[in-house]
Amino acid sequence: MFEKRLTLDAVRFLNSRCFVLAFHAPEIARAARPGQFLMLAASDGIEPLLRRPMAVYQILESSGEPVGFSVLVERTGKGTTLMSKMQAGDEVAVLGPLGSSFAPPGDATAEAVLVMGGVGAAPFPLFARALLEAGHTTRAFIGGRTSEHLLCAEDFAALGVPVTQATDDGSAGHHGLVTAALTEYLSGCDGPVAIYSCGPTPMMRAVDSIASARGLPHQVSLEAPMACGIGVCLSCVVPAVDEAGGWRYRRICREGPVFDASTLLWEHPDD
Repeated sequence: MFEKRLTLDAVRFLNSRCFVLAFHAPEIARAARPGQFLMLAASDGIEPLLRRPMAVYQILESSGEPVGFSVLVERTGKGTTLMSKMQAGDEVAVLGPLGSSFAPPGDATAEAVLVMGGVGAAPFPLFARALLEAGHTTRAFIGGRTSEHLLCAEDFAALGVPVTQATDDGSAGHHGLVTAALTEYLSGCDGPVAIYSCGPTPMMRAVDSIASARGLPHQVSLEAPMACGIGVCLSCVVPAVDEAGGWRYRRICREGPVFDASTLLWEHPDD
C-alpha cells in the first residue's frame, strides 16, 4: 500500500457522465491486482472530506513495464463532480492499492463469465487480461439502462473477449436485463463455468441466484462508500456467514471488495 500525491497525466471522457483518470505511478502499477481499489481525494480541502474508492481500471505500460494506472469514474455526487473537473497536471492524493483481488477459476478448464452493470465494469478489463494470459476462455456480459450506460465493450473487444450487451430500453444489444441474457447463455453451456459480477446490488443478487441454482462458483466485487479504506472505521460492512454457521459483519475495504458470493447474506439477518 502506498500513500502518494500523484500528478494527473490525462483525463478522458467516455460519455456525458463517465470519465477516466490516468496517473504515472510505477510502484502502484506493479503492486495492483485485478479487483483491488484505490482511495482518491476529490479536492485538497475539507469539502468533501472523505476520499472516494475507485477500482483499478487499467495498468498502463511502457516497453512492457507497468508505469501507471487509470480509474473509471461516474459523476454521481459532489466528490465525483469535482473529480470530473480535474485537468492534466493537477495533483491528487491517492492511497492504495487496497483490498482483495479476483481469483482465477479453480478448474483450469473453466470458462470465466464476467457480468457487469454500469461503472461496475471498471475492474473487469484488467481481470480479463489476466484470465486470458492464464489460458481461461473468457466472456463478458455488460448491462445498462441505456446504450450510454454500457461501458468497457471496446476494452474487451481489443482483448478478443466475446461481449453480450443488454439494455433496459433496448437501445443496444439484448432488450432487457443482462441477467436474462446470462441465463440464456448458460442454458446452452455444457462445460465448467465460473461467474464473476460487479454492479448494482439487485443485479449481483440475481446473478448469485442464477449461479447458485446451477452450482456454479461466483465471485462478486462489492461497492460501498468508505471513510478510511483500510478497515478501521467499519463504515463499509456487509453481513456474511461465519465458520460457526451464524453471521458476522465483514469489511468491504479489508476482507473485500471481492468475496465468494456464497459467503454473503444479501438480506440482513435481523430484517
